[in-house]
Amino acid sequence: MFSVLFKSFFMFAPPIQPCAIAPRESDRVVLQQEDAIIIWDGKTQHFIREANFDSTGEDFGFLVPTPSIPKLEEIKPADKNPLHILSSLTDSPVSVKTSWDVNFMPLLLVFLPQRSMKVQSTNIAVYETQVAGMDAAVLRPENVEALSNWLTENNYPYRPELQDWAQHYINQGWYLTAFKISKAQSNQQVKSGLVHMEFDTEAPFYPYFEPTKKDPVTPSYSQSRRLNLYYFSPQKPNVRLGDNKDWSGEIVYAKPLDSTAVFANSGIQHLVAEGSWLTLVLDRSVQREPHDLWFEVAGDATPIERPTKIDYDIKTIWLPLDVVVGGVITGVAIWLANRNQ
Repeated sequence: MFSVLFKSFFMFAPPIQPCAIAPRESDRVVLQQEDAIIIWDGKTQHFIREANFDSTGEDFGFLVPTPSIPKLEEIKPADKNPLHILSSLTDSPVSVKTSWDVNFMPLLLVFLPQRSMKVQSTNIAVYETQVAGMDAAVLRPENVEALSNWLTENNYPYRPELQDWAQHYINQGWYLTAFKISKAQSNQQVKSGLVHMEFDTEAPFYPYFEPTKKDPVTPSYSQSRRLNLYYFSPQKPNVRLGDNKDWSGEIVYAKPLDSTAVFANSGIQHLVAEGSWLTLVLDRSVQREPHDLWFEVAGDATPIERPTKIDYDIKTIWLPLDVVVGGVITGVAIWLANRNQ
């Protein structure tokens, strides 16, 4: 998971929340939704991510761990956002069923008015750049103190909650890429650009691990937080959390692509290989377990498809109740009159 840091100019800012969010003393930031794409070719991982935040602050940042030096670029779709294409491809098929309804509104009511109801440190930066409107720096800290000093010198707050998270990756010799994102003053909604990180790894993964929350002040995540993770691979995958830890996420779709033509002009068409498996992993956890998600080859090749959604097309027949009742009374009266003759 991206370890999110909020830029601050106050020495005593509120304690870091889950995912290392640290708003200014009078600010609030909430991570609402994440959509990510992972493309794996057996050696190289392409990691593309978009996130929605709700923030009252001016700017904030996040850290992304990778096992090797990443190449950074912005995905600029010429036509359609690849996430929108993937959402359509993996959505449940829809079956339309027609049902009939009868409206007994009296005829007289039709004519009545209706109411509407509506410190100086060693330079640990491998390189710095700008991508998707954000400043970015690939860091290779040898220890947590070096990382802390760099973040402080670059106007990021540092809190003890980040230490264990960072140490986990520093011990493995991983790189940490820091991003800074600004937002319009008039809008609390912030959406990160589509950033493409390309790096070598022995096994594909999603950085799910987040710093531990110690002093709850303001929630860092929406209670309806969502992660939609799209994964392309040569074979059908399984997903595991850490060393096969229990987690609430699940694979809801896994199927070989019929064609890659659908991704034309999306910005990822050159990355997706013909015959790739497309897998969708859904996770709704508000508080995540301290482990990353790892992908491995599944033991079978049975496709997984989402259940069909029933969309009812309701057609209404208007049968005014007063007309029906009047007709019945009239009919009975005529019948009685004829019977008595």
